[in-house]
Amino acid sequence: MGQVHALTPLSLVMPYCRVISKPTVLLGALWMPYSRDLDLLRATMAQLTAKDTPPPASTPNGPLSTSLTPTSRLGQDTWPHATHRLDATHNSGRHEQRVSEQQVSAIFCHVDVIGADMSGGVFAERGLSVNDFPAHLAVYTGHYHNPHSLWGQEGSRLHPITYVGSQWQTSMSEAHELKRLLLLDSEKAWSVVEDIPVAIGRRHFRATSLSHLRDNLADWKPRKGDRVQVRVESGMSSLLPPLIHTHRI
Repeated sequence: MGQVHALTPLSLVMPYCRVISKPTVLLGALWMPYSRDLDLLRATMAQLTAKDTPPPASTPNGPLSTSLTPTSRLGQDTWPHATHRLDATHNSGRHEQRVSEQQVSAIFCHVDVIGADMSGGVFAERGLSVNDFPAHLAVYTGHYHNPHSLWGQEGSRLHPITYVGSQWQTSMSEAHELKRLLLLDSEKAWSVVEDIPVAIGRRHFRATSLSHLRDNLADWKPRKGDRVQVRVESGMSSLLPPLIHTHRI
């Protein structure tokens, strides 16, 4: 979670662009940029779980303090809603103010969650646990491209941790993944009001054999520019061009 990064120039030249570089409460949600410091993320979310329980006093990197302070852009807040930044730093400062549960109805982040689907049959083995997130809050996160949700143990969460996913298939590892655009309503606790399927960009299809391709190609309806990968046995590749031509890819 660097203080200066590739998005910093946007905050200087675009008056209506808010670049969030630290955990920030904005529009009734907690926004957490990507960070490799998992203790910082856990301490930030701990403020949303129990109003009377102080955050951890220390971490493996040293003493930890968390504070809630107003944020501003170039000295003047340009947003019409209350905005606060949650600062979690490794020093000996005291815990000054806690975010009340009423202030936050959702979390937006960019994190690794153990058990998340990384596409291609690979699942995350490192990162935050589902239990690190407040169970009463909806969580929307980026990082992994396959749209899906994590609930943890049955009955342990009121809302899932939702990987929004990429809006198009970026590689063959995302073959056949259904992409979507989520429409959220900030006045309804950031709930999903519409799940819009999208099929833009190059799509990827994988067939395990020529017969598999023949049986599914009509349903896949590949477009010009799409990529179709077929596993064929030696000596049978000559059958592929006529088959593809028949379906007018």
